[in-house]
Amino acid sequence: MATFKLDKDGLWIKGIGQLIFAFAGIESAVVFLIKEVSKSKIHDTAARLDLRHKINLLLEILDSETNDQTQLVAALKQAAVLAATRNLVAHNRLAVGVSVTPDMELQFREFIPSGRNKNKEVTLQQLLEAASQAEDIERTLWANVRNPADIT
Repeated sequence: MATFKLDKDGLWIKGIGQLIFAFAGIESAVVFLIKEVSKSKIHDTAARLDLRHKINLLLEILDSETNDQTQLVAALKQAAVLAATRNLVAHNRLAVGVSVTPDMELQFREFIPSGRNKNKEVTLQQLLEAASQAEDIERTLWANVRNPADIT
């Protein structure tokens, strides 16, 4: 009889941790960037918005700037898209799919299914790619912070 141990190599835990920590950094950088580029105290209100709205606000502010912000804008847009994967990972459980081969062998498949859309899921490979992308985005955002010494 086949036995199965969920996340036996710890790769899911590692990938989930990397993704969540990177998004914590992304969100902090977005709030800090809003504070830097806004000419008002809008960052106080922005801090209470969800990430999608924070990103949209920052993109709107950057759109009115004359400086070339191409790399920053691209990173923000990537973060907005990648946030859907982060949300799926953060709000759903790791599951196991079981199937039987033509030779009557059990096959196991780990994935994170969406609780809202049965056609959406995240595989381990997708998770690890998302975590790596999120870390790259986080680095890009923090590289655009003008006064990192002011970070608390």
